[in-house]
Amino acid sequence: MVALNPLPRREAELTSQPDRTQISMPNYVDWPNQQWAFTHMRELIASAQVEAGSDTAPLARRYRDLGHIEIDFAGRRYSISDFQEAAHVDGLMIVHQGEVVHEFYAEHMVASSRHMAMSVTKSFIGTLAGILIDRGLLTLDSLVTDYLPYFAGSSWDGCTITNLLDMTAGTSFDETDYENVDSPSGVGFRILGWPPVRPDDPLPRDYIRDLPNTSAHNERFEYRSILTIVLTLCMEEVTEKPTAQLLTELLWRPMGAEFDADLLMGRSNVPITTGGLCLTLSDLIRFGLLHLNEGRAFDGTQVIPQWWLDRLRHSSPPLIELFSKSVEAEGFPPTAFYHDKFWIYDAAAGIYMASGIYGQQLFVHHPSQTLIAKFSSCPHPLDLDILTLSAIADFTISDALASSSQT
Repeated sequence: MVALNPLPRREAELTSQPDRTQISMPNYVDWPNQQWAFTHMRELIASAQVEAGSDTAPLARRYRDLGHIEIDFAGRRYSISDFQEAAHVDGLMIVHQGEVVHEFYAEHMVASSRHMAMSVTKSFIGTLAGILIDRGLLTLDSLVTDYLPYFAGSSWDGCTITNLLDMTAGTSFDETDYENVDSPSGVGFRILGWPPVRPDDPLPRDYIRDLPNTSAHNERFEYRSILTIVLTLCMEEVTEKPTAQLLTELLWRPMGAEFDADLLMGRSNVPITTGGLCLTLSDLIRFGLLHLNEGRAFDGTQVIPQWWLDRLRHSSPPLIELFSKSVEAEGFPPTAFYHDKFWIYDAAAGIYMASGIYGQQLFVHHPSQTLIAKFSSCPHPLDLDILTLSAIADFTISDALASSSQT
C-alpha cells in the first residue's frame, strides 16, 4: 500500500494520455493505461455477456448544488470536484432518498461505459449465493467438497460456504502485494487468466485444489480473492449454469438493469469473479437501490431475499474479533467486519460498502438513505491517502445530505 499526496496531482499524471494501440493484458494497469483499459476490457480479454432485459428501472434525477460540502482531509478542504480530481474518479453517482442528486463522468468515460468493478464484483457474487441459498440450492453449512468432489482430500476439506462468504477459510493466498506479478496472489491471478499464462502453469482447478492452508478453517479473517472463485464454482455446479447466466436471470433483469454487462473469463472457462464484472455506473446504483429498498426492485419484485440483506445489518462479535486482528482492519472503526462479501462499517446503523482496488466502490448509508457509486482509475491499486480521502468523503457527503433533508 502506497501513500501519495492526492492534491495536487503530479503534472505527468495530468498530461499523460494512454496510447490504446499499445495496451494489452500485461500492461493494462500501468498508469495511465487504466483510463482506457478499465472501460474497454472486453477488447483485451474474453468475456461473457450479462444481459439486461426490456424493463429498465427508472432513475429519478433531481440534481442539487453540492458546492457547500467540504471534505476535510490532511489539513485541506476539498469540494466534491476537488475530490473527483484527487481520487482519479472516472464516474461518480450519488443518490439520496431515491433520487440521483449528483452525476459525474470524466472526459474518457460516458454514461454507457462498462467500467471494470474490480472486487465490487465479489459483492454481486455473494448476493447470488444468498439468492441460491434462499432457493435451497446451497446451504451455509455445506462443505465445499459437497459441491466440488474433485477438491476432496485436499486443504479444502472442512471448508464451508460460510467460510467462503466471510473469508474465514484457512487457505494460503497472500494478497498484500498487487503490484508484484510474482507475489503469491500475482501468480494465482495469472493462473486464473489475468496476465499471460506461462507454459508450466497448472490449470485453474488444479491450482486451487493444491493450495495449502496456513491455518484451520474458521480461525482467522484474511482477504483472499481465490475464495470467491471457489464460491463461484460451487454455484455453477449446483445450478449447471454459467455465472453470467445466473447474473442475468437472478439480478440483471429482475433489478431492471439498463445496460448489458461483461463478465471477464479466465482459463478453462473459469469466470473471473475476483473482480471481472464490467458494468455501468447507473446499474451499480440500481444494485445499491435494492439494498435501500429491502431487496425489492422498482416493480415490487423481491430480487434479493430481505433476510439475506438483514444479515449485513446484524453485528457479529466473532467476525468483529477476527477482523480486528487482520491487517485489513487499519482505518476501520471498532464495529467493522467483513461479511457476505461486503465491508461492514456499522451493522446496527446499516453502513457498509462493496469495494475494489484502483478506487471502485458502492457505499450504502441507510441512516441518510444515501448511495455513493464510484469508478476510478487510480495509478496504484491501494493508495492509503486516496482510500482515506474516499472514506471521509463518503461519510461527509452522507451526513451533509442527511442534514439538508432535515432543514
